[in-house]
Amino acid sequence: MIAELTELVAAHPLRERLTGQLMRALAADGRTADALAAYDRLRVNLADELGVDPGGDLRAVHLALLRGEIVGIPEVPALPKHSDAETPSAQPMPDDPPAERLRHSNLRSFLTSFIGRGDEVRRVSGMLERGRLATIVGPGGAGKTRLATESARRCESHFPDGVWLVELAPVSDTATISQATLGALGLLDTRSVDRRVDWHPRDTTEQLLDSLQAAHCLLIMDNCEHLVGGVASLVDQILADCPDVRVLTTSREPLGIVGESLCVLPPLGLPPENCTAAKALRYPAVQLLAERAQAVSAGFEVHRRIFRGKGSRDGQSGRRARPGAPAVSDPPARCRGRRHRTGPRRPAGR
Repeated sequence: MIAELTELVAAHPLRERLTGQLMRALAADGRTADALAAYDRLRVNLADELGVDPGGDLRAVHLALLRGEIVGIPEVPALPKHSDAETPSAQPMPDDPPAERLRHSNLRSFLTSFIGRGDEVRRVSGMLERGRLATIVGPGGAGKTRLATESARRCESHFPDGVWLVELAPVSDTATISQATLGALGLLDTRSVDRRVDWHPRDTTEQLLDSLQAAHCLLIMDNCEHLVGGVASLVDQILADCPDVRVLTTSREPLGIVGESLCVLPPLGLPPENCTAAKALRYPAVQLLAERAQAVSAGFEVHRRIFRGKGSRDGQSGRRARPGAPAVSDPPARCRGRRHRTGPRRPAGR
């Protein structure tokens, strides 16, 4: 079957339907590199002869092939013979259903609760609904990655091809940003599987753009601050060439390209001075502190000593610590989780 399809494709190099069936047959036979090469030859032929790109159905087959979805495909049925008089590239592919789109992502699962960023989540979600590029800007440790992830989860159902987190913190060279993005998407880099010596490897950025051209997905480019120039260039290309892709970035500074919407991350809400512990626990900053501290010290409890304002008395109402519970104002006890002593220390042994 592969030999017959290869002869037909060679005789009619501009017919997408034939190339699509050859790609499926090669993939079913475990010849992924040859299937990708067949697509590349058709793409080049269409561009050189007709000045057009492959149709949406064939691009969907190509994307499914890159993701490793086309494996173990049943035998391709025999093709009807076509006369040479038929117009090339004008034949639709009614017998080739579009590749099934994946509904998944690589978003990480967190073990802690998400506190105090409800307004920012709604704002970022709204920016992604109205535009195609949003950037969360804030200092290190402000929670940009968590906010981006939670915002993406809210609108995940709007992206049939998934939401994908590209972690750029370990990337040190702008030349490898595209490769890191391909890896996060779970796409196959043809340079790692092409076994032929007479085939020039495709540029990684070109492969990424070609793979995303028909995709409807959200990319989260995380920790861009040390690669701002390279990320801005790549994102600009993606937005220009891939009309259904939207991008959410996190950085300590904006990308500075046209169409970018910014969400500057403010500090979590703090309680006012002279606030009781019970009222202070209604503020996100204190809620976050209490939850994280209780995770490492079960006896931790917020009490009045932290929020005692000017002129307060020891008898002021508030939430007292239980005996043996470390106070927030005792950093060693809070951070190291050591037992909080309430009585005098024993003298050191001689």
